Amino acid sequence: MINICICVNEKYFHLLNPLLYSLKLNMKSEYKVNLIMDEYKKIYAKFIKDNELYQECNIHINNNNNSILKGIMPKGKVKSLMQYYRWFIPELFPNEEKVIYVDADCIVNYDLTELYNIDIGNNIIGACRDFFNQDLQQSIIHQGQPIYTYDFTYPSYLSGLLLINVKKWNKYNITNQLIEFIKLNNTCDIIAMSWVLKNDIFELDKTWINPTNKDINMQKKYEHDIEKAKIFHIKWWETKNNLKYYEKYLI
Repeated sequence: MINICICVNEKYFHLLNPLLYSLKLNMKSEYKVNLIMDEYKKIYAKFIKDNELYQECNIHINNNNNSILKGIMPKGKVKSLMQYYRWFIPELFPNEEKVIYVDADCIVNYDLTELYNIDIGNNIIGACRDFFNQDLQQSIIHQGQPIYTYDFTYPSYLSGLLLINVKKWNKYNITNQLIEFIKLNNTCDIIAMSWVLKNDIFELDKTWINPTNKDINMQKKYEHDIEKAKIFHIKWWETKNNLKYYEKYLI
């Protein structure tokens, strides 16, 4: 059984149809989708009742960690606690060897069994390089984050797709390391993850997921890579320009 985890809040919950349907069409192995959210609202129950794709998902409520997260929310562009929920995924699956995390605004265009079976060695996560940003320093500037005294010449990685080594993550208490880094540096989750795990990231082939970017010129520059992407990270509901990538998954 392959556990696929998606963090979601009220804003994203009703937008999951294409992602869930794309998984249903393309997964060839037995899998289970796990939705991780901050609270279970009545509107969710009604939506699940009327939607078979949601009925097949496991629901995990993360509100026990909200007080921790609210205390470390950095100033800047961070708009939601949701993007930090992925840090707590390994705690939910302590007996699993690996889990896959996918952002809610993605569409899966490929069987993720191949991804799950990748041997990432002794690394803690597998992730794709962020080719929009040459290194962490450029990523920090791009996101409008403060500049620090660390050596940020390390690569910047995309956080929309993660292959997580659950045992090693929990063994080295990575969640606490990330929280402490945020407390000390007032930065965002992507920077924290790329820095804390800088020596423990297995670089996945770039075709696994395309970098999401609203800048149309950047989209055109990387269109060839987007066409090859096994997972489209495209915020499909925001622009008609991406219709060709997701229209077959609209039901």
